[in-house]
Amino acid sequence: MKARERNTMRQRRHADRQGGYVLMAVTVMVFVLIVAGLAVFSTASYETRLSLHDQASAQAFHLADAAIERARARLLEDRTWRDGWNAVPLAGGTYDLSIADTTVISSSDPHVRLTGTGTFENSRRRITVVGLLPPAALEIGLLATGTVTANAAMCIDGRVHVNGDADFGYHDQHLQCGTLTEGFAIRPPQIYTDPDHLTGSTYYDVRGARIGGIHQARIYDRDGADITSTLGDSLLAVTSYDAVTGRYQFDFGDAATLDHYFDQDTGVFTRAVGDASVIVDFGGSPLSDPPGTSGVANVFVRGNGSVDLGSTIINTRFTGATDELRIDPAFWAGGTTTVERLTIEPRNGIALICDELVCANAVNIGTAGYPGLLYITGGNSVINSSFDLFGSLICMGSLTTNARADIVYDSSFLQLLPDYIESEWLAMVSGTLRTVHWSDATLPPL
Repeated sequence: MKARERNTMRQRRHADRQGGYVLMAVTVMVFVLIVAGLAVFSTASYETRLSLHDQASAQAFHLADAAIERARARLLEDRTWRDGWNAVPLAGGTYDLSIADTTVISSSDPHVRLTGTGTFENSRRRITVVGLLPPAALEIGLLATGTVTANAAMCIDGRVHVNGDADFGYHDQHLQCGTLTEGFAIRPPQIYTDPDHLTGSTYYDVRGARIGGIHQARIYDRDGADITSTLGDSLLAVTSYDAVTGRYQFDFGDAATLDHYFDQDTGVFTRAVGDASVIVDFGGSPLSDPPGTSGVANVFVRGNGSVDLGSTIINTRFTGATDELRIDPAFWAGGTTTVERLTIEPRNGIALICDELVCANAVNIGTAGYPGLLYITGGNSVINSSFDLFGSLICMGSLTTNARADIVYDSSFLQLLPDYIESEWLAMVSGTLRTVHWSDATLPPL
């Protein structure tokens, strides 16, 4: 019996030891699982915090960028603004903006340094921008929305601005005077040639026509009424038709002819009582040969060096569907307008609105007494003869000059312009601050 009892006791002790091992193994396993779970939870928590931090940092960056963009817009309204902002609330965070004048090596143009700081929760980002300021005053003697290539001397008393590339020869040697800016866009004022926008002037609409096999013109007033018979002249003596080019040609070829038609008191195109000036528009569609929107006319106004023309000449028309397209030369149609040995002294502030201009022999567009606007709607204009201009020249496309040009910006013509264009004149830059340096930095949390 005793032997059996001793054996039973040994079996019990063995079972107890095995139970202890199992309990220990289970305990170790549970501990390992707890540690692993804590590690997974810690990793997930860290990744969550990291993700939240990245989101907060990105939001802080956007706030800093918003401060910079707002400052750029503010400088377009007032280039002297230097106030900045402090703790401006936006989208659950805040931004600060500081601004100061600065210099850029190898440039004498005015620059500013913009520093925008965005704060979101505990994240802070900073963007620093150095930019070229827009011009202080838009005394635009010449504005081209395309490129400008000057192959001869040019002197501009004022500013020449080119939205595209400016080529004034090696080291700009052909730009003998004036201030050149380029690289940012200035939107030209939209031009209109219809009588509803050109108020205060006696308006004549000249259309080429073929009547009884003879090429001549019909003339309409601003209300669209045919007044050719009333005027007593159908331009028969100065009208021809070029079948090769499909263009009517109106050639006012000498001083006597110019006086006969354009003298504002005694000519065919006479100024009505109460009007300030005369506008003669050759840009409309011909009535025949060819009809429709494709036809354009060539106009020649040639003096003898002593003739002063007070009328406004138009030889282009808008073909687009919406006004937004008016600054696109692709939506304008016109022939060639040749001016020779002539001085144009516009009484309403507009000298010429044409698609392609040819200047020949002593051309003066605008004078000190009557400065004027020359507006060219063509996409690629080439001027091969020298000319003097008082007022301003706007070229809707690209311009090439192959002879000397002297331009004096004279703002006096602005007070004579029709109301629509005076109100839309270049009061400020419509482009943006030109960035020459940009950097971004993450700041320590507050």
